[in-house]
Amino acid sequence: MTMRTDWLKNILAIVLFAGLFWLLWTLRMVIYYFLAAMALSFILRPVVDLMDKIKIGQKRIPRTLSTAVVLVGFLVLIGTMVSLTVPFLAREAALFSQIDVAELLDESDKTLQLFNTKLEAWNLDGVIHVDASSIQAGAEQFFSKAGASEILNGILSIFGNGFVALFSVLFIGFFLISDSSLLSQMIYGATPDKYEDAVRRILLNSEKLLTRYFVGLLLQITVVTALLAGGMWMFGVEYALLLAVIAGLFNLIPYVGPMIGAFIAVATTFFVHLDDPFMAYTLPQLLRVAGVFAAVQLFDNLVNQPLIFANSVRAHPLEIFLVISIFGTLAGIGGMILAIPFYTLIRVVAREFFSNVKAIDSLTKSIK
Repeated sequence: MTMRTDWLKNILAIVLFAGLFWLLWTLRMVIYYFLAAMALSFILRPVVDLMDKIKIGQKRIPRTLSTAVVLVGFLVLIGTMVSLTVPFLAREAALFSQIDVAELLDESDKTLQLFNTKLEAWNLDGVIHVDASSIQAGAEQFFSKAGASEILNGILSIFGNGFVALFSVLFIGFFLISDSSLLSQMIYGATPDKYEDAVRRILLNSEKLLTRYFVGLLLQITVVTALLAGGMWMFGVEYALLLAVIAGLFNLIPYVGPMIGAFIAVATTFFVHLDDPFMAYTLPQLLRVAGVFAAVQLFDNLVNQPLIFANSVRAHPLEIFLVISIFGTLAGIGGMILAIPFYTLIRVVAREFFSNVKAIDSLTKSIK
């Protein structure tokens, strides 16, 4: 009878686990919004805390009002970026639809043939060879599928989904910021009494580390955006500020994001200067843009990221690289973005409950 009861309990546990996994997967977008709202609260809460110290007469500004003011300021910043981005994307889509594909492919074929001739002259044709026919076939397929209407529809879809996500994140973030104890109260309510002190220490340490991380990440994006904008502006690149802002946002995606940002900048520069002489002007300008991105990325990898990641979450750069790679393999780009915050939380929890394990103690001793 006991074996039968244990068997039924195991079956019930498996069903409950599967049901919980299915529920979490079904509600994953809500979970993403909540996690994004938490990240936003970590970034903006220090600003709201600073505003709480301001007095008007003998009274302090209500926290609800200061939270609303800060979120409105954040919303104005997002609105400004959108107002700059949408006309730019629409204009590029219109230009894209007017491209003389046959002429462009013919010109590119001549350029590739010239490139191969130079390689032969330098005796490098056995090492490097550009297959012009394959590239031309791929370009023809791309241009046959892409058009202004498809691009515009894609833009509208992205901004439509982005509006829903932004509203959800701001709505959740408002309550998380205005009532700083809301999240902790929810967690305490689900915590057994004997673990309450440990959970309290986990929340305090994780909030401190994650706040430092997200503020540092915001600083990193700002520095990268400023350097890219300044570098491209010096070389007279059109839309330098907008391209820098887009690249700075893509920099949120570790390792892959900077390459996407650089590709967008190079592609935009190429399409803007389609009517200019390719060898005399367009190609040198493309090389300048690529050079600016390479220099800024080198600075970011050697100086910016080690300072921010090592000092904010107290983890070795190699440790960070491995964690991001693992999370990226398991969950793609979303996993790469969430890797460091999630790993930080895991380390804090492990430090609290498994500090007697030698391996755990070695990985978490820096967050004492």
